[in-house]
Amino acid sequence: MMKNVDAIIVGQGISGTLMSAEFLKNNKKVLVIDDEKSVTSSKVAAGLYNPIVFKRVVKSWLIDELLPVLNQSYEYIEQCCNAKFHRPRTIVKVFVGEDEKLQWLQKAQQPAFSDYLNQYISDDTFNDCINLHHGLATVNKAGNVDVKSMLTAWADYLKTKESYVNEAFSYNDIELMNGGVKWQNYKAKYLIFCEGYRAINNPFFNNLPFVPAKGELLTVKIEHLNTGNQVLNKGVFVLPLHEGAYRVGATYVWDKINEETTSEGLNEIMQKLHKLVKSNIEIIDQQAGIRPSTKDRRPVLGKHPNLPQLAILNGMGTKAVLLAPYFAKQLFEHLYHQKGIHPEADIRRI
Repeated sequence: MMKNVDAIIVGQGISGTLMSAEFLKNNKKVLVIDDEKSVTSSKVAAGLYNPIVFKRVVKSWLIDELLPVLNQSYEYIEQCCNAKFHRPRTIVKVFVGEDEKLQWLQKAQQPAFSDYLNQYISDDTFNDCINLHHGLATVNKAGNVDVKSMLTAWADYLKTKESYVNEAFSYNDIELMNGGVKWQNYKAKYLIFCEGYRAINNPFFNNLPFVPAKGELLTVKIEHLNTGNQVLNKGVFVLPLHEGAYRVGATYVWDKINEETTSEGLNEIMQKLHKLVKSNIEIIDQQAGIRPSTKDRRPVLGKHPNLPQLAILNGMGTKAVLLAPYFAKQLFEHLYHQKGIHPEADIRRI
């Protein structure tokens, strides 16, 4: 018996989760297809977002528009799952030089940055656990999402609505029709690909300029360190988890695209961490994932130019937790209300 849904979504990483949530929020029927066994960048992601690009002390792209949608979208998912995944945090920036500190103070005095940058320079060493260097200051309106827990809980929620299939997706199973698509015994108006870096193998969107980037992370325990709700940042981020554990990362590799952890990745992170932390460090775990980055480091979303029943939401790179809520909403409004897509993210720019 054929089942009708409004959209079939391929992939339940961060983008697929936010895209399916957008459909349900708007009282649409959805089917999500995902191979739960597969290792993805979403499943190993720290889920950290930062409104400031530290390299030049500038606001992250579109941050003023992204944050309100981010808060609404994760709140909706939390309500559906009756669980908490999103946690607002402050980020502690440890300055490496006086020039960096001066640049920070100059920006912090500007009205556009007042919501994000704290002007107070601290000399806190966190119980003498970190090397102070040139002082530190905090970033407001940052946070993180417990991505792995959210993906599991959202999959369970979709299953209760008979909106989830745990299966490896095959492009050969797609049957295109006028005004829609069939997959097995499902019929939909749209099929939306949210495959992460695996989109490089998608025969419908194989012209897109994906540049996958491998990243590695460590889970560690740091003796006597207690940052409370704060994330440390100097060369690496140090994100508090639970029971004295911290997530630390991350590396960026473009030439060896696989999901295997490496001694090179471990050594790179540990060298940077030792420059920040004085205390003893115990390594608990090491993970690797592949980020779906693009050449211009912007998302890619929209309809296929010749097959309007097919669409894509991808290319979130390192910022999926921050970008996916906004662009999932934008793609939904494009499909159903003919609203425009941001020109820097629109598939038609390529």
